[in-house]
Amino acid sequence: MKAKIAILVLLSSAPWVSAESTVPKLMSYQGRVTDSAGTAIGSTSAVNRAVTFRLYSVSSGGTATYNETQTVTISGGEFSVLIGNGTGLTGLPGPTSPASPLKTLDTVINTATTNALYLGITVDDGNSATVDAEISPRQQLVTGVYAMRALMAETVATGAVTSTMLGDSSVNTNQLAANSINSAKIADASISTADIAGNAITAAKLDTTTIGLWTPSGNNIYRNSSVGIGVTSPEAVLQVAAKSGSTTPANNGLRVYNATASAGNNAVLAAAVAGASSGSPFVSFDISGVQGWSIGVDNADLDKLVFKNSWDYTANPKMAIDVAGNVGIGTTSPTDKLMVSGGNARIYNPSAPYLAVASDSNSAYLAVATSAGHYSASAAAKDVVVQSNSAKLILQSGSGAAGIVIDTANKVGIGTATPVGKLSVTESSGTVAAANSGSLVLDHDNVGGASSILFRSKNNQGSDFAYIQYQDDANIGGTAETSRLVIGTQNDADDNIILAPSGRVGIGTMSPVVQLDVRGSTARTQTDFKNGTSDSGDYSNKDLDSGNGTPSAGLNVTIRAEGYVESLGAVYYSDKRIKNIVSRVDPASALERINQLQVTDYRMVDTAAYGSSVRTGLIAQEVQAVMPEVLSVRKDFVPEVYAYASGLNYSQSNKLLYVTMTKAHGFGIGDKVRVFDDQGCKELIVNEVNGPNGFTVTAESKPSKLLVYGKLVNDFLAVDYDRVFTTGISAIQELSKELDAKDATISALEARLSALEKLISGTK
Repeated sequence: MKAKIAILVLLSSAPWVSAESTVPKLMSYQGRVTDSAGTAIGSTSAVNRAVTFRLYSVSSGGTATYNETQTVTISGGEFSVLIGNGTGLTGLPGPTSPASPLKTLDTVINTATTNALYLGITVDDGNSATVDAEISPRQQLVTGVYAMRALMAETVATGAVTSTMLGDSSVNTNQLAANSINSAKIADASISTADIAGNAITAAKLDTTTIGLWTPSGNNIYRNSSVGIGVTSPEAVLQVAAKSGSTTPANNGLRVYNATASAGNNAVLAAAVAGASSGSPFVSFDISGVQGWSIGVDNADLDKLVFKNSWDYTANPKMAIDVAGNVGIGTTSPTDKLMVSGGNARIYNPSAPYLAVASDSNSAYLAVATSAGHYSASAAAKDVVVQSNSAKLILQSGSGAAGIVIDTANKVGIGTATPVGKLSVTESSGTVAAANSGSLVLDHDNVGGASSILFRSKNNQGSDFAYIQYQDDANIGGTAETSRLVIGTQNDADDNIILAPSGRVGIGTMSPVVQLDVRGSTARTQTDFKNGTSDSGDYSNKDLDSGNGTPSAGLNVTIRAEGYVESLGAVYYSDKRIKNIVSRVDPASALERINQLQVTDYRMVDTAAYGSSVRTGLIAQEVQAVMPEVLSVRKDFVPEVYAYASGLNYSQSNKLLYVTMTKAHGFGIGDKVRVFDDQGCKELIVNEVNGPNGFTVTAESKPSKLLVYGKLVNDFLAVDYDRVFTTGISAIQELSKELDAKDATISALEARLSALEKLISGTK
């Protein structure tokens, strides 16, 4: 009862017991209970309340060892119950379900491990909105209640009588009822050799009709008669009866089980014979009176593993495996890894096609059919047949024309019965190259020629084609190491890529002379140098200029790289005959400009792409004020923001992504910005600017995260380090000239100093 004061009195704890009955397993209890105001519960009329009784080994706190609840009638505050008749509580020890575990009152009292037990009582106050509290203090059970232990005088509890309670020879045969001691009363290993007198157990003490006699032989025992397990009259030396109603191998029949989980501890069921002159070891299976099978090693036939259709292993071999691993079906003498004799081989499933390996008067074939009548090669309605017929190997689907043909010249045709190349593909309409589709023709039938995959044009099939070709014609590029892999188009002789066996690669040449030989170039003007897309005149022709705002005549570019080009060195064309000299660089002016350049250590902002290592170089904006001629200007993205968005909101209806940053982005409407989302890099147009830290772009979906890189600028600067280097050479020349002059001056001064020293010392 919550916030109630109750007074309970233990009036009696030992019920009346007749001399003829066993000790009851109940405890009589009477009490009186009042509410917090001292008014007796049920003072005006009797009421029924739920009362919970618990036993504890401590006077407060702790966990109850016994729990039950009863509906108790309380009148004038008084009630009387028999504890032990209640209902168990879920998940707690008690007398009835749903208690867990089930535990009766006498069990708790008789097995109590402490010197005291305490009764705790909780009375429902009739208000479902409150939590009833246990009445305090708990009541200790005293001598009367322990009369329940008198039950131990009628049935001795487990472990109640120990060896120290019995004197030697105090219990003899006359004091034991017949059959009163059985295996259940004797604990495992409780009787040792010292407990049994010498020769105390003789054959006369054994019931030979139920146990029988076994003869010892060293550490083993044996008997010279049949043994039955579950069988009263065994016919075999050992006969085991299967467990009725069981289909599980683990508990039905004979099982050899090794419970040691370590290597080498095998479980073996063996059948063995004495040697080559003996019979055959085998295992038999029998459906009594219906059918039998046997599996064994045929000692008389080269020790083959044979399956026979007879339970006594005497006849009807069906399958054999010889010691070489050859398998014979319908024969015991296989000469190949799998040999089927005596008929066609078929695989059949009622819900799936047939598979057959067979032959008839015309052909040998492998057939896949949807019904049994479609097996024969001569059947009118074949499904899929691999057939050797008319000196051709044919893969045929249905009764129509052959799908795949291999002719006597080993040419393969797909879609044609007359292939013209080693592999010929004929299509009713052309196939555009894709990951899983395409047209393929491979021609090579001459020594020293080429093997090629050819892609022919339908419009001008006789002359226009592209190819991947292995070329070994000695007439191309000389006689030494002429084999090469060629990828090309048949327009000009050098429109190809060559991979030579020496590891050289040629682009635009059939004869590469270095590891990578690229011939030709492409003029780059009015083109976005980084992205390779036309500017349509939107940048005043300044993508590649001389650095002073004047458009350049164009750069002929042969190789373009996004990152570094790694090499031990570089050789530049510098022959006077390919140049028109404009002017000579003034060394003094070069030295002056070089002295104004500031060499700087820096890290790239985009650490994901370029890493975080320290680099050394020039800053283009600083170079611009000193040597504008070494700069080029183009469009490119700069990582001015380079931070993850702090907020992403997406409108599915208008496909707009609202981006919020923790820093100012500096974007304007119409700017092209580079971002990285779940799918990689994207370049988007800013639709709206939402303050210094927010902007909106069009997007197909909302990404889980967004890295904002920066926007596309028109004034991205690049430094021509070659021009800086050559200007540096001119500056070094000026330094050398000045040093030479200073050396001459120093030499003259040293001569004058030497002359003065001689005058001073008086020697001339």
